[in-house]
Amino acid sequence: MIGLIKKDLLTLKKQLIIIIFFVAFYGILSFAQPGNYSMFAYMVTLYSIFIPMTSLGYDDRSEWNKYAITMPVTRKHLVYSKYLLSILAIGITGILCIVLILLIDKGFTSESLFTITSSLSIGVLFISIILPFNFRFGVEKSRFIIFGLFGIPTVLIVILSKANIPLPSEDFILKLLRFLPLLAVAVLIISNLVSVSIVEKKEY
Repeated sequence: MIGLIKKDLLTLKKQLIIIIFFVAFYGILSFAQPGNYSMFAYMVTLYSIFIPMTSLGYDDRSEWNKYAITMPVTRKHLVYSKYLLSILAIGITGILCIVLILLIDKGFTSESLFTITSSLSIGVLFISIILPFNFRFGVEKSRFIIFGLFGIPTVLIVILSKANIPLPSEDFILKLLRFLPLLAVAVLIISNLVSVSIVEKKEY
């Protein structure tokens, strides 16, 4: 498992350098505009999501999984390694956010804690939705499906507005967001089980 993650990190070496550059850029921007660390949290979370997706893209192009299953590597290990890579990337994002907030604010506020937990939870939810599609259809094909899926909320909002159905209030949404970390963990576990099932049945 550790070997698979090391393989991914070595493959992504050039991309990681670019991501580090952007992390530094948004970090400096946050210092220039104190209190605006939410942009840093959400942007860095977004970049962390690209790491497992890019890794899966390289695996698809090189047909890595076909080669990997001839070695003492189980299909479950192939799936677990991508989820661990995702958690590692999002976890490092969380640590960077904490360090940045401590440097800027010298402590935590309810707003900063909310920013960290919501950005990381959204990152976990996003990756939990994407990975099963990537395992099932490959990165290239699943991209179109994912764009379609993420367009559904926008379509629903438009339909509700035109039907004069009141949208949830801001207070209700904020209360709902408090449960986001629990929802993210639950969806991550289900996503992992679905991905294992897909990869175990897939023919390479």
